[in-house]
Amino acid sequence: MRKEKKHIWLKLILVALVIGGIFVAIWDVPVPTHSVEKIIPNDTFKN
Repeated sequence: MRKEKKHIWLKLILVALVIGGIFVAIWDVPVPTHSVEKIIPNDTFKN
């Protein structure tokens, strides 16, 4: 009985991962609409 439940859970997780991977692969991510420019002072980078 426990092995059957374990197999069902493993199959559900595998199916969820596959569906998630397909979703991310075909998702049309929108391009950023504006650029971001930030000036970082040189004092931030110490040797």
